[in-house]
Amino acid sequence: MLRHALALGTALLVLLWLAVSFTPLTARLADGLVRRDAIADADAVFVFASKMQPDGDPYTDATSRLVKGVELIAAGRAPYLVVSEVPAPTGSHAALARAWLAAFAHRGEVVDIGEITNTHDEAVELARLCRGRGWTRILAGT
Repeated sequence: MLRHALALGTALLVLLWLAVSFTPLTARLADGLVRRDAIADADAVFVFASKMQPDGDPYTDATSRLVKGVELIAAGRAPYLVVSEVPAPTGSHAALARAWLAAFAHRGEVVDIGEITNTHDEAVELARLCRGRGWTRILAGT
């Protein structure tokens, strides 16, 4: 009896996995979950920190976030690209951002809010920067 219940449970899990993996079911269930807000001009673009390799090359997350930030600056959506740094041993987000802005956007200025240890600290430092500069609208790249 237990053997049959285990076999039936396994078969049901396999069927569920097949349905999720190989049918449009997952896409239909996810419809409406992703926000697609219109991008408007802002005071700055903020790129959330992500680990970098010690030699300064970005990992995939850092690359995609920074590329989006540079795209927004290149499109003229904001004059400043705000970045933060993660603790050593990693390369510098600010140095890479400056190089990419110069090479690809040909505009914009990088503002580094310094080293952070978590997203909360990052938000606190960004808020402090915004208050100090009078910024009210930030585009965030996650």
